Amino acid sequence: IDIEVGANAKFEVTLTDDFVLVFWRDTAGQLHTGVKKASSRGTAATLGFGVTAKFSDPDAATKAATDFLEGYLTKPLDAVNAIIAKAGNVQLSDDEKKVLKALGIDPDSANAGDAAKKALDDLQKKLETKIKTVAELEIGASWKYEYSRVESSKFIVEAPITDTQLTALHPSLVAQNVQPLLDDSSIVLTKYLDETTVVRKRSFGFSLGIGKWFTIGDQDQSELTVRTRHSRDKSRSMISYVGARKFGGDGVWKIKPLAFDFRAEMSEYVADPKTSNFDYGITLSMEMTEQTLNEDVIATLLDNASLWSIVADDDADDVREKLSSIEGKATARFELTFDKATLGLIAPIAGHRNPLVMGRALAAAMPWSTDAARRAWKIRRTLYAPAWAAVLNGKDSQTAYAFVKDAVKAVDFAMSERDGKLDQLFNLRRLIEVHPDIAAHYTKWSNGMASLAQAIAPGSLPHTENANIFRNLYDYFSQVLYARAIGNALTQITSANVGRAATVTYKDADGKEQTLAIGSKA
Repeated sequence: IDIEVGANAKFEVTLTDDFVLVFWRDTAGQLHTGVKKASSRGTAATLGFGVTAKFSDPDAATKAATDFLEGYLTKPLDAVNAIIAKAGNVQLSDDEKKVLKALGIDPDSANAGDAAKKALDDLQKKLETKIKTVAELEIGASWKYEYSRVESSKFIVEAPITDTQLTALHPSLVAQNVQPLLDDSSIVLTKYLDETTVVRKRSFGFSLGIGKWFTIGDQDQSELTVRTRHSRDKSRSMISYVGARKFGGDGVWKIKPLAFDFRAEMSEYVADPKTSNFDYGITLSMEMTEQTLNEDVIATLLDNASLWSIVADDDADDVREKLSSIEGKATARFELTFDKATLGLIAPIAGHRNPLVMGRALAAAMPWSTDAARRAWKIRRTLYAPAWAAVLNGKDSQTAYAFVKDAVKAVDFAMSERDGKLDQLFNLRRLIEVHPDIAAHYTKWSNGMASLAQAIAPGSLPHTENANIFRNLYDYFSQVLYARAIGNALTQITSANVGRAATVTYKDADGKEQTLAIGSKA
């Protein structure tokens, strides 16, 4: 079901907190003004902060509900209403009866039409309410999360101004109204919500910012930020750990930057914070490079989406048809989000070092190709799992290859022969050789998940353990193969209540950017 509201809806966000207004001149004599988060709660009028969000367009929720209904009922609402109008008066076709059945109505009942009309109206109203509530809560929560990253005393907004502009703006600024400053097109903002770019174009992971905290290049980069806020009397603290690892990926995989986000946040002040006081979340994401959507690229895209349980096997043909209709080049993004409740189920299992289970995930994560042994991740998992399990148990590439040579040969003789050579990156032995520390990295990852399981469970681990958890987890998110395997391994434990989304971005015939959601599971 493709709900366009996710790409097109606009929200108004209101932020309430304590701020400090500052004016100063730099060494060159340039006048500046800025708004900082209050560095001292002793001068603050309130404790804590709030963020609210709402649709800019009141009809956006209605449109989203309509899109959802039309996707669910497989027909435009006008056609659905026409079918409902006929119900009870004329004999419906089997296809038309499916519409009423989807609404929970017996199509052969005497009052089928009236009952179906009421059911449709009730469903649409419930959908509108739910979409509006969830969307506004999500946006509000995302902004709150982004804002919590900004340390006290850091600028929220900053701009150089002239003396004339100061004279005009001073009354509104001292009245705690920055809107005139933001509305003045002649003023170039140099800071806005801790970002140097005012326009926010995309939402990655838990972040609303374009650049996270750094610019991504082709090299591996990571950062862990710990933010502490104190109560007025300094006796209690509210802490957040925000960690991210991003790297450029490898061009031969046709994968662009991958990202691993980790968060551990408190929602209230506590005298002696322990890990049990924190809310946890993890996001994994990867992107495919911009490519023309030919048959092989679409197959690769679907393989990635299926690998992370974003697109089900039953939906693959329908998704392939939609993708085939896109002309020109497109990029694809895949994302998994795990909240605290889901991590509480997954972490104890993932924290148990199991070379066979992770070997299956690594086998599935091997790159797609048209070869019979590689054309689907479930085939790769079946054929190559013993080899990767052997590697995780300390075996060399030659020994690992021997474990699977005959099984691969029975399916794909040519691939089996190539897998024993070291001349091509995607041959089995070469893949193993270029990941020499995989066993050690996996051990650290499983240790990190085991610690996360302890942190989430009722207990009293020191809150500083959150930093160790992040560092243990992110080492295993350092290669494309690892990243793909992690997503597969975690969703194979459970895909229930995991945020799963894949989007394809392209330009239509008019050159306007379009976004197609090919899979989205709450």
